[in-house]
Amino acid sequence: MFNFKLYQEGLRRTKIFGILFMVVMLFASVFQPLLHIFEHTQRLAQRSAIYLEFGDWWYLEEVIPVYGVAAGYIMLFSLVGALFLTLSIFSFLNSRHGSDFYHAIPHKRETLFGSFIATVLTWVIGGMWLSTAISTVIYAISSHTEIYLGSIILALLGVSATCLLIVAAVSLAMSITGTSFSNVITVGLILFLPRLVMSIFVMLVIGNFGIVSFTDFGILGNHHYNILIG
Repeated sequence: MFNFKLYQEGLRRTKIFGILFMVVMLFASVFQPLLHIFEHTQRLAQRSAIYLEFGDWWYLEEVIPVYGVAAGYIMLFSLVGALFLTLSIFSFLNSRHGSDFYHAIPHKRETLFGSFIATVLTWVIGGMWLSTAISTVIYAISSHTEIYLGSIILALLGVSATCLLIVAAVSLAMSITGTSFSNVITVGLILFLPRLVMSIFVMLVIGNFGIVSFTDFGILGNHHYNILIG
């Protein structure tokens, strides 16, 4: 299921997108925390000037609670990166020449698939965890923050699972289609159609039988259980 040379080939195929992705992620991991801390410091200074003469210090927000993914843009860029890196590394499936070449190499298709998936996850998951670590360290250095490490790790695991879902959906879509347009359409159907059908079914049942509510359907009626949009 894995071959290191194919893994290296995958890194070579995606190095442009991968490096660009890492640069954007590292920039977000530094810029957003610094901006957040600066804005918070300015707000404290303004409130201090206003409330100092009244002694109402309890109005002041003393710390920034840091939980979830430490910089919100990291999560967004990770999901987008998972999509485009997977489209990039499996782009040979949209080309007859490229497809024939990779299918002719002396490796099983499962090995090719696993090695290329590992490449994408290296960029995406590795970049996300590294960027979040940098962002968390920046927040920790500030005296105006309180770090909830457990919440950050849980959020990272959730976003990692979402990225894995996107990678799986894109690779499946590209395996059964042959053009970029059909790739994107099929990815959308795989990711959103099941939830849309369930939501329509639940609304129809609720509309016809007023004695039930969304909570009666458990995970089928609660969108928070959807790993992509919850």
